[in-house]
Amino acid sequence: GPWARAVRVDGAHAEWGVFFEDDCHPDGGAAPADEPAPLERLAPRVTAFAAEGVAPGFAASEAAWKHFWDSVHDFALPDPEMLRMVHVALYHLRCNATRWSQPVGIHNDLWSGKFFAFDEFFCHMGLLTSGCTELARRVPEFRRATLTVAQKRCNPFHSKEPVFGGLYPWETLEDGSNCTFPGHWEDHIFQNANSAAGAWAQFLTMRDRDFLEQTVWPILRDMARYYVSHHIYREADGGVFIGKVTDLEKLGSAHERAYLTTCGVIYTLRCAARAAGVLGCADAETRNWTELADALPASLPEKDGHYLPFPGSEDVSVALVGGFFPYPVFRADDEKAVASLRWFADRAHGAGSMYPGMGRNILCSWYAAWLSAAFSIIGRPDEAYEWLREYTRSAGLFGEAWEINEPGVSLSRPWFATSAGVFLTAVNIWLHGHPEGCAGRADGVSV
Repeated sequence: GPWARAVRVDGAHAEWGVFFEDDCHPDGGAAPADEPAPLERLAPRVTAFAAEGVAPGFAASEAAWKHFWDSVHDFALPDPEMLRMVHVALYHLRCNATRWSQPVGIHNDLWSGKFFAFDEFFCHMGLLTSGCTELARRVPEFRRATLTVAQKRCNPFHSKEPVFGGLYPWETLEDGSNCTFPGHWEDHIFQNANSAAGAWAQFLTMRDRDFLEQTVWPILRDMARYYVSHHIYREADGGVFIGKVTDLEKLGSAHERAYLTTCGVIYTLRCAARAAGVLGCADAETRNWTELADALPASLPEKDGHYLPFPGSEDVSVALVGGFFPYPVFRADDEKAVASLRWFADRAHGAGSMYPGMGRNILCSWYAAWLSAAFSIIGRPDEAYEWLREYTRSAGLFGEAWEINEPGVSLSRPWFATSAGVFLTAVNIWLHGHPEGCAGRADGVSV
């Protein structure tokens, strides 16, 4: 949005102020006719700064930060460097928090402040599991507020009900509109699963029935309906599978039965069905979601006792972690799912990043955090902690998270909020467990 700057000189002392004002409205509509323009709204702040300097603003900022840190629970970590990274990650996510949601970054070097439903889930979970429940809830609230935009992507002109659900764009502006740069990532669908998973985790933390009914349930319902209407195919023998999508971008486009995406669909369907049960609105449609979720694992490609990222794949991909994190759909005693996790973990140091040819090591930092979370979920805390220690080796100068921090890699981004969010989530799962309690738990939830 628009910005202004001011300088205040008092003898030998000088203070500089830079002021920003967003120009987007939460409802996505046009500004009221009588509302001052963004630069005019900045004028009183610039004038006050010229007269009083930084002191009043600093006091307000100090109070706001105290409120934030008071909401964060204690982190009993034995590693001082890891604890430092926790504090830096929390600081980073709080700086990034807008009144809408959590962008990956708020400047042009980090995707221009756009909102990625896939990435914001990890930032959301990092805050939620750290105790910042009220700050975190703005993420599902943002997705609920922009659900009508997602519905328009899927429903015919003559339909008055979202019978075909909704699809969130890969990249979203504050009003929910699509701002995705063209590419095969436009064929991702697992961002819907992340929005569903985050909304469900928020409810599990709050246990607020009204929040479930008004905010979480519409998201879960429409994400489930979208998958059923657009991507679940039936075979002649009665089996079901997920059609061609772009899974993780390194894997390329147009793969059916993709492991990570299928796990995301399964988890979405289960969460939606469980929400319907809590609300007492279970019916034939929601029972079908459970039946489909139970049938989909049979479609997953496998080889030598473990799953594959997609049929015929020879890739060493973090996708194979996905059945436990971010989508806890398998139980800890599922031999194939655990074998898949271990198969990737044994090869992770040569897996590189999500970009082909970019990096050779696990120092695509968030992969290490994914592994840590997954090992915690299956009850292997020692291995989970070792992967957290691996993550700390990717820290930058200030303890900040990078997308890739490896010598000789030309594409690398520091202060990568997604990585910070995954790291915080992994630390908290190691300390306190997953909001679900354990992998694949399917018992009832009540409020």
